[in-house]
Amino acid sequence: MSQKKKTIVSNIFQYASAQYFSQFVGFFTAVFLRRFLGPVYMGVWSVLKVIIGYASYVNLGTTSTVPYKLPILKGQGKTEEIKALTDVVFNFITVTTFLCSTGVIIYALIFGRNLSQELFIGLIALSVILLSQRVYTYYMILLRAHRNFGVLSKSIVFDAIANLSLILLVVSRFRLYGFYAIAIIMPILNVLFIRRYVTYDLKFSFDLRGLADYIKYGFPLFINGILYQILHSIDRIMIAAMLGLEQLGFYSIALMTESYGTGIAKNFIIVIQPHFLEDFGANGMEKSSRHVIFYSQVTAYFMAILLSLFFICAPIFIQYALPAFIPGIGALKIFLLSIFFLTIAPYSSNFLVALEKQAKLIPITVLSILLNVALNYILIKKGYGINGAAFATAISAFIAFCVVSIYALKHCESNSSIIKFFIKILFPLFYCCLCLSAVEYLIKLQNFFLETVLKAAVFILFVLPLPLYINKTTGVIRILWDILRDKIKQAKKPGRK
Repeated sequence: MSQKKKTIVSNIFQYASAQYFSQFVGFFTAVFLRRFLGPVYMGVWSVLKVIIGYASYVNLGTTSTVPYKLPILKGQGKTEEIKALTDVVFNFITVTTFLCSTGVIIYALIFGRNLSQELFIGLIALSVILLSQRVYTYYMILLRAHRNFGVLSKSIVFDAIANLSLILLVVSRFRLYGFYAIAIIMPILNVLFIRRYVTYDLKFSFDLRGLADYIKYGFPLFINGILYQILHSIDRIMIAAMLGLEQLGFYSIALMTESYGTGIAKNFIIVIQPHFLEDFGANGMEKSSRHVIFYSQVTAYFMAILLSLFFICAPIFIQYALPAFIPGIGALKIFLLSIFFLTIAPYSSNFLVALEKQAKLIPITVLSILLNVALNYILIKKGYGINGAAFATAISAFIAFCVVSIYALKHCESNSSIIKFFIKILFPLFYCCLCLSAVEYLIKLQNFFLETVLKAAVFILFVLPLPLYINKTTGVIRILWDILRDKIKQAKKPGRK
């Protein structure tokens, strides 16, 4: 078990490092791209991105089937079924994407006279972009499902560096048309890079036997994904409608925190999911439910501490970097509660998918949407503004987490075990809230910067028992330290730069 933990932690370290490097490089990529293209050409590309977004819906959820079903089949040793799954889904998304690309070309040819030259050529290019992107995306899904996180991490780094390099070399000279060429070429280069390390022997044919079962499996995930997007846009829609765009602007700093907070936890989930599902396929649901409890507990401890540090440090960042958004600080602090529950709920959701109960997630999400709408309306009407909207979202996230977790664990855990689960999850949150209350009450200085630094330092001292406890029970921190030490030793070996 310790070796498995080390593998998971190592994969998380690799994947998260690659993602953060990609985001760092991506910042410069975005800046240079906007500088070379300008507002008008960026507007053209934004229109084309909308089409790309809608084109992803034509797979009818089949691509959602692969990362869930493949690891389970792998755990059961069903190699022939894995091959059938990967081939049939690949054939289906290729056919549907080709039809979608053909539709784009037909539209461009029919209405070309009414379109600008840039948009017309963009639509022609888009027909190829859709195909190349879909193949690359499918390779990335297969890398995740097969737990090839080393190759996946290298691919993410390669994509970031190659994309920036080509934009500097090509887009700087050829502007929008150069960018169209890069958008076509980059997915192809990425696939060729991946195939240097691993090949999945994907062959196109019109053999779609078993497709109906894969659509049946993935379509509820597809629908729930759409509902999930609605659920997490309700607050901003209602703020814009009831309070105005300025208040929504203040609220945007809370949403910014959400993207970073959930992004960190998403790195955990992406790595853990195939390990968990493969174990489920090999060992059944009783042992897998214990993994749900274990992974949820580790994430709860980590996120409680991290989000508490956000709570302390975010106000000073906003005051100095984004002073116009100071009225949104209160909403940001409340919204951190939502992020906590959003980052833990996927473990129970994945368990339900493993049990093939994914259709049950749809009514739970619908009820969460209705609850979110009602609470937002009531609290905004009562005059609580964006703070009320943030609190309504937090309550909805908490209730959705509770319902999903109880329903999932009920399949193989006793009531007392489920109660213990919630105690283990909520304890680090309550403990961190108590520590935050203490530092907020005890530490008050005239210098806001020194006050923030002192609060963060004292808070870390107060919460030190939490990481010590989680390391004692799981060994996660010790494993991470061993991985870092090994990386440093490798970097210091003679002949390495």
